[in-house]
Amino acid sequence: MKQKIKWIITMLILLLNLTFSMTLLWDVSGTLFSKNSIIGVCVLSFIEIAILYKIASKAGAESELMANRLNSLVNKGDSYHVLLDTDSPNFELSKAINRVESYQKKRNIHYQVQNNNYLKLIEHLTVGVMQIDHKRQVLVVNDMISKLLGQQIESKQHSYIDDIKTYKLSGLIEKAIKTQEKQRDEVEIENTNKVVDATVVYVSNNNVEFQVIVILYDITELKLLERMQNEFVGNVSHELKTPVTAIKGFAETLLEGPVNPDTTSKFLNIIYDESEKLEILIQEILKLAKGQKTKENISSFNLDAVINYELDLLSNAIKSKNLIVDKRIKKEFYIKFDRNKIATILGNLLQNAVKYNVDNGRIVIEAGKIKTGIFISISDTGIGISNQDKKRIFERFYRVDPSRNKQIEGNGLGLAIVQELVVSMGGKISVKDSTSRGTKITIYLQY
Repeated sequence: MKQKIKWIITMLILLLNLTFSMTLLWDVSGTLFSKNSIIGVCVLSFIEIAILYKIASKAGAESELMANRLNSLVNKGDSYHVLLDTDSPNFELSKAINRVESYQKKRNIHYQVQNNNYLKLIEHLTVGVMQIDHKRQVLVVNDMISKLLGQQIESKQHSYIDDIKTYKLSGLIEKAIKTQEKQRDEVEIENTNKVVDATVVYVSNNNVEFQVIVILYDITELKLLERMQNEFVGNVSHELKTPVTAIKGFAETLLEGPVNPDTTSKFLNIIYDESEKLEILIQEILKLAKGQKTKENISSFNLDAVINYELDLLSNAIKSKNLIVDKRIKKEFYIKFDRNKIATILGNLLQNAVKYNVDNGRIVIEAGKIKTGIFISISDTGIGISNQDKKRIFERFYRVDPSRNKQIEGNGLGLAIVQELVVSMGGKISVKDSTSRGTKITIYLQY
């Protein structure tokens, strides 16, 4: 089409030129022009037309080149400069286009650097991040959000629904889009059972396009600690309330008026027993604190002698249940650790072995040397520990399912104390349980 227009313009110029030349000759000679003069005029006209056509073609090619370059800049195409002769009428325009191209190139490089830095920052964040566009396509994600959601998220653009299967979280995203406001809530992720603090931020680019940024902060451990704290407070309150209520009640009864000697003695014995329970509870709480804060007092001592001492303290309870104690340990087995901590550990483990054992049951005590230190194990033939309880028996004030030990009193601090002391000595503790054959607890201590 452009070529046709050029030829039409050329022919018009040719006709105008011929008409003008012939008119000029007519005016000069006053007669019709000769054959030679006509030929000369035509030759000159064609030469002029050729020159004009060349100039017009060159100008057209330059204009087309610059137009293509501008279109390439707009469409983010290949980067190149427009090079024209210095005598070209489009030279200054080409220089301006080249300056625009150079500026655009610098801007692109700067944007790329910023984008790379942004992606690196997102990747190293300890919170999960997902960026979604107005088409609900995932633009950016980091590894943390993949871990929290429990699945690998593809880097290429795709619908966020493919990744977020938790209804509550997807509901927060849709609510943020609908209301154009930030949303925040606690969400439990179905795939991983993680509890996250989810924040969804709506960012408007213009009237049509927008972005949504999803930020997930893992608060699973915080929620667990919060639950444990609530249970701790509840259990402490319960354990303290029982003896205090009994002491207060019987003391009020005695203060109300005269009571016969037998009843007075009975009430005083109850008050004494309950105050003793309260004292034991306070002492065991203090033991926990002491196990965390005191320095070790290392000395060499006979482990068998310590075991015998702790067994003597439990002798009445052992006799009342008719338990058999089987010691599989050398009489002269000397070890070098903190004697007080070892005694506390053994006292709590033996107390549990007696308390949770069955009548006519058995307690087996073993100890010996291993490559890196020693081991001490105490097993019983008692009610055992279920798999569910096994995960929590070392928590403070936790007690196994009450339905399985209704007749057994305790405050749930014994094994918590044992673990605290074993950890403070750099050791490990293992529990093997069977609801039909009892429990075996082994501690490993390194020299």
